Amino acid sequence: MVLQDLLILDHFLYSFKIPIFNRLKSLGDSLKNCEYRKITRPDTSYEGVYIFAQDGSYLELLKNPEQTPNVFALAVSSLSPKQETVKALPSLYPKLQWSTQQIQDTDNKPWYTYYGQSPIQDTQRQGLVLWAMQYHNLRRHRPYQYQKKLPSKKKFTIKEFISTRIKIPPRHLDLIRVQSQWIPGNHSISDQKVVLRVLNPSFNEFEIIMEIDEEKAENKPVSVTMRLVEGTKLVSQEVKGIRLTRLQNVLIINF
Repeated sequence: MVLQDLLILDHFLYSFKIPIFNRLKSLGDSLKNCEYRKITRPDTSYEGVYIFAQDGSYLELLKNPEQTPNVFALAVSSLSPKQETVKALPSLYPKLQWSTQQIQDTDNKPWYTYYGQSPIQDTQRQGLVLWAMQYHNLRRHRPYQYQKKLPSKKKFTIKEFISTRIKIPPRHLDLIRVQSQWIPGNHSISDQKVVLRVLNPSFNEFEIIMEIDEEKAENKPVSVTMRLVEGTKLVSQEVKGIRLTRLQNVLIINF
């Protein structure tokens, strides 16, 4: 079984303190494929700002009411309709500690099965939270799926996510080395920088770049780079302190 052929980027997320999250809501005024959602499920409720790419992947920016430092998380799903790889992860890597959880959607129906490493709650220590999603009766990664869910006037402006960059403290390195074993891709991990590469639904590599920096890591400045659809126009280059930088057909958002 070849993981590289079967696991792809599903979505990635950051959590933000409330004042920053409230500013993020205004991104929808500049990015047409961005919207704010308040979600209530049987097991939890949360608020998020979602930026969708044309290939079906998305960025989730979550409100963190506990005021903890930013948490970065990455979810992958299976490219195969039968989801063989997701279900096989624990057996492929038996030395790792795995946690499995059934997740219900907002209608209390089976949504997906979570496969992650234990303990899944200790995000403060982890710095990077990884999990795989085995969907039930849903192929979320198929292109253009979200085009039907967004208002018709909100046409896609983002083609695909290219990379994301964050600073982490050196104490997270050992765990990241362990976690990254089951993510398919050509990774590079040193004492100065971590670069994880994951296949995205457009069959290009999505890079997660983590710079090791003890002093600045607590604030964890975030940068996300994405490729725009040809002819995209932005309403604004400045969103209440959130910097949008455009270089030809590439957009960089700094939080």
